[in-house]
Amino acid sequence: MSTRITKDPNEEDEIMKKGQYTWEIKEYRALNEAKVRGPTFTVGGVEWNILLFPRGNSNQHLALYLEPVQPKKTNPETGEEEPLDPNWYVCAQFTLVISNPKDPKNYILNTSHQRFNKDATDWGFSNFTDLKALYQSRKDHGPLIWEDKVNITAFVKVLKDPTGVLWHNFLDYDSKKETGFVGFKNQGATCYLNSLLQSYFFTKSFRKAVYQIPTEGEDPNDSVALALQRIFYQLQHSQDPLDTTELTKSFGWDTGEAFTQHDVQEMNRILMDRLEARMKGTVAENSLNNTFVGKMKSYIKCINVDYESSRTEDFWDIQLNVKNLSNLTQSFQNYIEVELMNGENQYAAQDYGLQDAKKGVIFESFPNVLHLQLKRFEYDFNYDQLVKVNDRHEFPESIDLSPYLEHQEGSNPDPLIYDLHGVLVHAGDITTGHYYAMIKPDQSNNWYRFDDDKVWKVTRRQVFDENFGLDPLDNTKLAKMTRVQYQNYQYRRHTSAYMLVYINRNESANILQEVTESDVPTYIVDEVKKELEERERLRKELEESYLYLNINFYTNKLFKKYEGFDLGPYTEEDSPYTLRVLKEKKFTEIFTELKESLDIDGESVNFWIMNYRRNQTLRPSSQLQYDNLTVGEIYEKFLSKKHSSANLWIEEPENDLNTAIGEESTVAETQETELVTSSEKILMFLKYFDPENQSLKGLTHFYTDSDATIESLIPKINKYLNFDPDQTLDLFEEIQPTSIEVLVPSYSFYKAELSNGDILTVQKSVLNNNEDILSSNSRDIYPFYDSANLYYEYLRTRIYVKAQPLADTSNDDEYVVKKDTDELFDFWISTHAPYEELATRISKVAKVDPKYLRIFVNYSGNRIPLRTDMFVGNVTPKSVSALTPLFEYEVLNISLHELENMKSIKVHWLTSGYFHYQLLDILIPKTGTIQDLIDKIQHKTGFDAKDKENCMVWANVNFKFFQVLYPEIQVASLENTLTIFAAILPEETITLEKQFAIEEGDQIDDNGNKADHEKLVPVIQFNKDPTRQHGISFVFKLIPGEKLSETKKRLQKKFGLGTKEFSKVSLCAWDTQFKKPLYLEDDDLVTYDEITESDYLCMDHPNRTSRQGSLQGGGISIK
Repeated sequence: MSTRITKDPNEEDEIMKKGQYTWEIKEYRALNEAKVRGPTFTVGGVEWNILLFPRGNSNQHLALYLEPVQPKKTNPETGEEEPLDPNWYVCAQFTLVISNPKDPKNYILNTSHQRFNKDATDWGFSNFTDLKALYQSRKDHGPLIWEDKVNITAFVKVLKDPTGVLWHNFLDYDSKKETGFVGFKNQGATCYLNSLLQSYFFTKSFRKAVYQIPTEGEDPNDSVALALQRIFYQLQHSQDPLDTTELTKSFGWDTGEAFTQHDVQEMNRILMDRLEARMKGTVAENSLNNTFVGKMKSYIKCINVDYESSRTEDFWDIQLNVKNLSNLTQSFQNYIEVELMNGENQYAAQDYGLQDAKKGVIFESFPNVLHLQLKRFEYDFNYDQLVKVNDRHEFPESIDLSPYLEHQEGSNPDPLIYDLHGVLVHAGDITTGHYYAMIKPDQSNNWYRFDDDKVWKVTRRQVFDENFGLDPLDNTKLAKMTRVQYQNYQYRRHTSAYMLVYINRNESANILQEVTESDVPTYIVDEVKKELEERERLRKELEESYLYLNINFYTNKLFKKYEGFDLGPYTEEDSPYTLRVLKEKKFTEIFTELKESLDIDGESVNFWIMNYRRNQTLRPSSQLQYDNLTVGEIYEKFLSKKHSSANLWIEEPENDLNTAIGEESTVAETQETELVTSSEKILMFLKYFDPENQSLKGLTHFYTDSDATIESLIPKINKYLNFDPDQTLDLFEEIQPTSIEVLVPSYSFYKAELSNGDILTVQKSVLNNNEDILSSNSRDIYPFYDSANLYYEYLRTRIYVKAQPLADTSNDDEYVVKKDTDELFDFWISTHAPYEELATRISKVAKVDPKYLRIFVNYSGNRIPLRTDMFVGNVTPKSVSALTPLFEYEVLNISLHELENMKSIKVHWLTSGYFHYQLLDILIPKTGTIQDLIDKIQHKTGFDAKDKENCMVWANVNFKFFQVLYPEIQVASLENTLTIFAAILPEETITLEKQFAIEEGDQIDDNGNKADHEKLVPVIQFNKDPTRQHGISFVFKLIPGEKLSETKKRLQKKFGLGTKEFSKVSLCAWDTQFKKPLYLEDDDLVTYDEITESDYLCMDHPNRTSRQGSLQGGGISIK
């Protein structure tokens, strides 16, 4: 979708000139032409015409347009008129009015605006009004035409265009030409990343620091630092928008990540952490801290005694509240606002006891480049979701931050002025939207909008006022708006700054100092320049492609060294020799270059046209009769127009089979069809499959009579290969990669349907040999293919892979043997190969029993384990151009088969309350019990072995307590839908044992439990409605006679929330048979008596995990 800059029609524009003109038409019926141009008039130095279609423009409506007259000049060479300036344009708002000459109040008008240029020569209204309105009365008015007269008036305002893009549609816009800058392409949802990168690029001291990171020899697909260096340098020199795919690949992102909108602040911090780690130990160390890091102090200061408790912390950015605050100054004041601690909230000062105190935050220093995060996105507890704050919030061009710095009371600190450098904008709501950046690249006052792949100049109003947001209007005002006004209101209200970048005025010269070529590592300069030159070469080549023809020459030498299908590869290292030849060049003129490059005399060889057959194989079909033809004439006369290049096979007669064994060679007659008659000479090719060396190579070509038998060829082949004359051979036809057919020796070539260009493959006979070929594999080759057709299948399905030991052992490391090598090796393997073959191939290098290998495939950090029932093709890409698969392996102390017969259980291990947990992935034999699981948890976490008896394991289903998992329960019985939790809970474990251990004399209630005895009750969490459950459900001890106030205190301590947060929690009892819970509000009631056997004790409070990640994890990462 193209971008178009629009303006609110109610806002004042910078009007350069305005004027009006009335075209008085005296005889309307005399206008016989379909289109009539009115008299020329001038407004703002531009000549204008009114275009009238008196009988409609292909419809039943009067059509009116405004047309500027573009200045022309006469071409001195052609004598024809042409535009004086091809880039000429004029921006105008206009109103066209048609009125009755006698009654000026009888009129119809329409208003519009346009950027007129060479592509938009006129603009107006094809449906200005119904033609009937000219002669018929309309409601309170008569006809527009009076006595065949009518007036048409044009009101024109010619506007200034300070940015150069007013009402631009950007269809032919060149950012580099217009602004000197380029943007980034959007991969799908990477506009937030694009705006952040532009902000960092123009923080020039940061750019210099990134260039100082040593990255030579690294792969930009794996190195964030190198990818960032390259993209920065390309931004300096590229003429076109850049692709960020290389950078996002270095993050470890797949395509799906590029279509996911992420949090900008989180992305910013993760990127900074990664770069900071790379800068350690280099000349760039501390560069980020010196540029982006400030210090703030959190303090509690007693009012009546001399005591202060404080903590100083670094900060990378400041998150400022926006809601109910009108500007940035108020946000800063809100941030450092002092809280008074008195009354019941007095501070317990060391050595002084409870004291009145002031609690707050103050800044000790601000960084040279200050990032301010405006909290436009907040969690609304009433609606239980994130919402966007669209209210108006103003930010200044410059701000004095000295009032927010720590200083002596009564003193006046020196001003600390920061100037606005960048505004990162979000347009949209919480679920959808678009990000872009407004940046002032240098110390001038010019601002630019960086919006993905487009960059354009903007006004101060567009930087400031249009990104403040708008306060909501009441429905009365909204109802009075036109559709356009309402759309503009909604757009303005939902478009606002979410991040501001300010620069210390005293340091701006250093921060914004220009980056020169000498600041960039030479290897970056050389690599990028080479790539840009190659890109330019390909662009020019594409432009000139119609003048040239690429000819691929296949030779006997290539055929002999090539292992694969057809006569040679299409795009590999040993690809055919390619010449780019002018089409007007004579074919014979290329012989000199063939001699120099291939050492082939063009006069003594034959050239064969190679065509793609219906099965997509490329084979010679007929000799080329080039005579005195040009390359272009040959292409038009003999070659398929489906392909942009030509393929020719060079026949060297001295290299054919007959000549090589000393027999007379014959030449086939020229023919252009794959079919032959029973008495023709045909040209064929011969390959040899060597089982002992597992190789397939081209031998030579040969001519034969089509009525000769295939077996008549065998003595010649034996002689050529120096085999015993009586050696039996198996012959196959290579029809296509999926079709390798065994040939019947007694058949004639004609009967076997063999023709020009066909390929035969020969090997020593195995098809009728009872000998165990594998037992003769003395070289221990694995896998071993004993026949050509099997080897062809391997070639068709093989894939190049790499393998290495796993860098980090998996969670079940108790079964993993520590590696003593990190060797990376590569090999080819069939995608049809089973797991056993892959394991065997790897085991030969790892020198271990393949049964004890566990193998993973790793794609950009995403590791997938392989099962023993898998094939290689299950985990490798279908496209050969995809990334090379990396297999990682680890050596086990048990067989993989045994490991696969274990059950993987994810346990949420709780160590402090019911809010935070550690996720454990534990393997247990399928015959194991929960006690075995507890033993594994103790082994992994290292808790005291004495506490095993106090370790409680329980399961939830859909955030609701399901059951306690007793030690004797079999893990095989656990359903995958269960969420498992475990914790050391001595109090609950003892209570559980006593609750159901009935002794003589105990009083029993109606449910068969002990009466008036401590008991466990399941606790669930929900927000407002019991059906909206969340968090961890657990068991809690109820004590007979305990008041609700005491129960709350114990529950707060168990749950792990602070006093302030827990005060927002409402407790209630809920029987699932009833829709509504019973809220417990009287602190004096006895909780034990309110909770029946069928009740849950419920905590009604917001789901905090929506902000901190769910039980399933999530968030953004740079791997």
